[in-house]
Amino acid sequence: MDKAYIGSINVKVKTPDFNFKNREMLRAFKRKMRIAHTEALGESREILKRHIRDVDAVDTGKLLNSVASKLFVKNDEIFQGTVHFNAPGKEYAHFVDKGRGKGFMPPKAKFTAWAKRHGINNPRLIFYLRLRIAKRGTKGKKFMAPATREINRSYNKIINTAVNEFRRSIK
Repeated sequence: MDKAYIGSINVKVKTPDFNFKNREMLRAFKRKMRIAHTEALGESREILKRHIRDVDAVDTGKLLNSVASKLFVKNDEIFQGTVHFNAPGKEYAHFVDKGRGKGFMPPKAKFTAWAKRHGINNPRLIFYLRLRIAKRGTKGKKFMAPATREINRSYNKIINTAVNEFRRSIK
């Protein structure tokens, strides 16, 4: 899997078949679905941000502030949403979620900036910490899997509510 896409959560919901009496009813349904999907994506962004905060993965706020979403309309029946990380968070999300494997030292400039934010100013200690990470790796925060499950439940609930409201309105 490409590291840049670790933070992408794709949600697809196939809307049920309706017998539309006229074009206006079809347009009303599309508007209702677009509004519902937009609301669901907003809720999904908040869920992902909450999961990041819950695992205490907030240092500079770049990861949290890079959470974004996009709505795609494939055809009249299929809307697809994605919740993802924009740069610079998309590169960083992989290491926060999965951890850092053994074998490579973290980049010197980025690690030194992290160390200074955490009150570590001794260059030897910074080098030792980088070396230790290279030997042992780091443990991931594992926030993406639970966030994905919650986002899928929430997204489907919002869409199903909108579909049911539309059904009641056309009776």
